Amino acid sequence: MVLLFTSLYMTNILHFSIGDAGVVMSLYGIGSVLGSYLGGWLTDRYSYFNIMIGSLLSSGFVLLFLLVIETILGIAVVVFLYALTADIFRPANSKAIAVYSDLKNRTRSVSLVRLAVNLGFTVGPAVGGFVALYLGYKWLFVIDALTTMGAAALLYFYLPRKHVESIPNNPSILKDRSTSAYRDLIYIVFVFFCSTLWDMLFSNFCKHSSVL
Repeated sequence: MVLLFTSLYMTNILHFSIGDAGVVMSLYGIGSVLGSYLGGWLTDRYSYFNIMIGSLLSSGFVLLFLLVIETILGIAVVVFLYALTADIFRPANSKAIAVYSDLKNRTRSVSLVRLAVNLGFTVGPAVGGFVALYLGYKWLFVIDALTTMGAAALLYFYLPRKHVESIPNNPSILKDRSTSAYRDLIYIVFVFFCSTLWDMLFSNFCKHSSVL
């Protein structure tokens, strides 16, 4: 809900310009990219379970600052930190899927997680619109923060820790440059075509082509 309604909150309630809202939302994207990278670095070295819990709790806590901060700089910092802490979760979650599933059900496990994410993006706008209309925009931040922290509690109490959690990551693998993803050219090309940057370039190309 936060991602979809923050720009409306800034323009309709705080009366910032659309340009200011665009800058803040771009910082969300930057924080998301850096958070994913940092999450991967941490997951290679520390407990994916603790990283998931820490990401959910910290992102929910950071989100609550939007209740009191109303300056453009403050909101920009909070949105950036929120995206950074929230997306640390993703690499750790991917590793958890690999650990808790096996070769027989791994594809279904990944599909189920993607289904949950897409379901959230489907239900989120409807719920967020209802909350913003009848309760106010700031309740969006409260509900989102509480549900995020609630997810951390569910994860902590109902997801059993695997035995592999006690086994440290092999440092020789981290030092072996031959296993680096940056050396996999096909994978890099795949990431490029899946990136938002490519989507923007392709959209601009289609727009200019239609004008011509």
